[in-house]
Amino acid sequence: MRRKNLIFFIILFLILCVSSIGCVPQAPIPERATVFAMDTIIEITVYGVKADEMVTRSIAELHRLEELLSVTRPESDLARINASGGNPVIVSPETVSLLEVGIDFWEKTGGAFFPGLYTISLAWGFTTDEHLVPEDEELTALLEFIEMEQIQILDNTVVIPFGMKLDFGAIAKGYAIDQIQTIAQELTVESALFSLGGEILAWGTRPDGTPWRIGVLHPITNEYLGIFEVSNMVIATSGRLERFFLGDDGQTYHHIINPETGRPVDNELASVTVLATSGVVADAYATALFVMGLEDGLAFIDEVDDVEAIFITHTGDFFQSKGASRYFTPTAP
Repeated sequence: MRRKNLIFFIILFLILCVSSIGCVPQAPIPERATVFAMDTIIEITVYGVKADEMVTRSIAELHRLEELLSVTRPESDLARINASGGNPVIVSPETVSLLEVGIDFWEKTGGAFFPGLYTISLAWGFTTDEHLVPEDEELTALLEFIEMEQIQILDNTVVIPFGMKLDFGAIAKGYAIDQIQTIAQELTVESALFSLGGEILAWGTRPDGTPWRIGVLHPITNEYLGIFEVSNMVIATSGRLERFFLGDDGQTYHHIINPETGRPVDNELASVTVLATSGVVADAYATALFVMGLEDGLAFIDEVDDVEAIFITHTGDFFQSKGASRYFTPTAP
């Protein structure tokens, strides 16, 4: 089973004109679009005189990045690297830059963020949707080829170890959001909301000048936990129910892989939501913190400047980083 859109537990409160807020009788009419790109459903809402241009340019950029970075498109930079068999591949400077960012996050997180696990994801069938549970011996053999230290980059040439494959799935949508933010700045757009699967860009403010309000539900219990109030921020979520399947053994297996075992992460967390000004930062840390688990994740993120996180457990409890209360208001008990 797959859920193309992680908004099953991030519900957007877009009621811009209700009596309790005191809006004007006639709210501005937004330009809206829904598109499937980068393996997810993308919802776009833009207000203002350049809304049409913002929507058009954003959709074009999303498709451009899909052509560049998709692991399933044979001519993409990433697919050509993965098919290289350990041989040098010349790619675009943009792909090199994003790979370097991925390596940087791998180092910063002590390996919790790991962009070199595509062979493992293939073994589980998360990309092909032909799901199966690999034997431990197979996973152990595959893990022997996954050595991030062996990746070589020289100018625009990339060499990865034989038997290793890259996947930017935990960073590509965040990168796309950052490109969209650049477009919004160029067009001086003041009010827009983008939902890319588990990533949300709340750009500017709502048309009435108030922050965007993003509600949070628990992904399993469906309990309402609280609300974010944000402007010019990215909210990224990683969780067990983004992409998963039920094995023949009756167990549920999700797509977030533990780099040490090659198996889905097994800890107390149901999801992690990260708040940052950068999509890449929010996207990468959401995955890394989920892999780290509650205790290690909280300790780690509290040492990172200008990034906040909400950790939600299976039981319905949630924990937040030290500065998250500036943006997140829990529901009253």
